[in-house]
Amino acid sequence: MTTEGVCTIYLVRHGESEANANKIVQGHTDSPLTKMGEEQAMRVAEDLSDVRFNAIFSSDLGRSIRTAEIIRLERNLEITTSPLLREKSYGIFEDMDHTKFIETLKEEFNRFDNELTIEERWSHKAHPSIESDVEILKRFTDYIKEIINSHIGETVLVISHRMPIRLFLVGIGCGTYENLKGGGLKNAGYAVLESNGQTFSVDGVFGKEM
Repeated sequence: MTTEGVCTIYLVRHGESEANANKIVQGHTDSPLTKMGEEQAMRVAEDLSDVRFNAIFSSDLGRSIRTAEIIRLERNLEITTSPLLREKSYGIFEDMDHTKFIETLKEEFNRFDNELTIEERWSHKAHPSIESDVEILKRFTDYIKEIINSHIGETVLVISHRMPIRLFLVGIGCGTYENLKGGGLKNAGYAVLESNGQTFSVDGVFGKEM
């Protein structure tokens, strides 16, 4: 699939974690993969078994690294980790029951959905300790572009998380806040992209969350 002059990126969301299964807010707090999460990663590994990766990158959180390890299979490649690929930081709300989190900030979430413009949504913080969408998008996109510029003509695997992948897909025009509202990709879903470091094209999205 690699094309001269571009980098091909397989962008994968990690498998289900224990916090996912128990509906706990994770963010930068770590949580291991469930048995289901391991099986999901194995299915992706099988789907991508014929892809010749030149490099593998992952968030430095354990659930992402473990997913990368499973997908790597027998490939003799190191996994390069970075905090820039981490999930959104939820500040003081991390490790909280998700229903309680939504209830606590319901007025802010309602304002986000019904009152803010698209531009205002990007910079909105439901609480001062929570990372804004534009902050996530910048750190994630800047790092992705570094990867691309170092791997033109090659194919790379990148493992990350729900929110940064969702916002990145919105940022490059592959969806909107509304049609990717659920989160973009299910656990172990993935998108295949090509980029020259400036523009992006999407070859396919597998496991889109509805």
